[in-house]
Amino acid sequence: MVSRTIPLLALLWACGTTAPPPGPSDAGERSVDAGSTDTGAAMDALSAPDSAGESDAGAPDSGACTPVAAAEDTVRVRNAWGDIVGSLYFPDHCGPIPVVLIVGASDGYGTDRDGNIPEAGETSDVYRWLAVGFGQQGIGVLRYDWPGIRESTRAYPPRGTEYLFDDEVTDAARWITLLRGDPRVSKIVVAGHSSGALTALLASRAVPADALISLEGPGRPAGRLLMEQLRSRLSGADYLRLTDAITALEGGMLPGPLAPPLDQYLPVEAQPYCRSWFHWDPKLEIASAGVPVLIVQGTTDTQVFEQDAEWLLASAAMGELLLVEGMCHLLKAAALTAAAQRAAHRDPLLPLAPGLMEPMAAFVHRVAD
Repeated sequence: MVSRTIPLLALLWACGTTAPPPGPSDAGERSVDAGSTDTGAAMDALSAPDSAGESDAGAPDSGACTPVAAAEDTVRVRNAWGDIVGSLYFPDHCGPIPVVLIVGASDGYGTDRDGNIPEAGETSDVYRWLAVGFGQQGIGVLRYDWPGIRESTRAYPPRGTEYLFDDEVTDAARWITLLRGDPRVSKIVVAGHSSGALTALLASRAVPADALISLEGPGRPAGRLLMEQLRSRLSGADYLRLTDAITALEGGMLPGPLAPPLDQYLPVEAQPYCRSWFHWDPKLEIASAGVPVLIVQGTTDTQVFEQDAEWLLASAAMGELLLVEGMCHLLKAAALTAAAQRAAHRDPLLPLAPGLMEPMAAFVHRVAD
């Protein structure tokens, strides 16, 4: 893995070097590496009955076509620096089926295709659980390693400051293009988790998808959410300095070196990325989505709040809200205690929260019908 110098922003993101790069829309290059399904064994281990907390009711009828056995391909798209690598999983199916593209949170250490950030103690396997849950409902899933992570190591620039939020959006759009060219895919639903919800929204504008799912996605600009996360952690003077720095970034300016403790949240090397990110307001952008949007929010999320979901719902022309009782930011059941929240972030054996998968799968099937 490449070296990353950007710490996490408060509890949620790093405002820095974990986004994908730009480049021509060459996402159509699809490769399948036989025998290179590094997540296959893990998928098998998780795919026991009810492993994702829901039944497989609602899977499409096979009709009269030829059944195809479940399989997982290693797929890749190329950006300006190299190949971004992912896993495309199809459950047992017959004919084209809907596929969910999971766009992960752009945390500062980089999120792998399983939803993990080992360097930050994040080992929840949340995206692998999502793949299993959707698969049990007859839905395919594409998830990928961020540039610089696991098999996508070479897809990250030598100088992390070259990597901007716009590049992250461009790479997510490449995956939509890849799915558009796959005859096994009937409809594409882009599901963005956390900060990845905005990435998914903007990527689907560049390359149209059929629907969107916002998984614990903020309803305000990232800098404003950071201010709320840090309000109780900073002194009055430091909070004012943070506000000034974020306002500068939103206006396209680089505030430069900041004195401790702000330097750990907005280090100089992170500021170009933040400048390209902080001016976007999700609640404004979702208004022009033009496709059905499912807004998923847990009641015990301590990083993105129910108010964010309400803002998104009020702005989305074709939005609906799925409020999951007792679900935290990592889409798992967790009480509002430090120990429970920590376990949700670190325990890969904890399943997804009850009440999450079945309504999401039903949404995808409605889009596919």
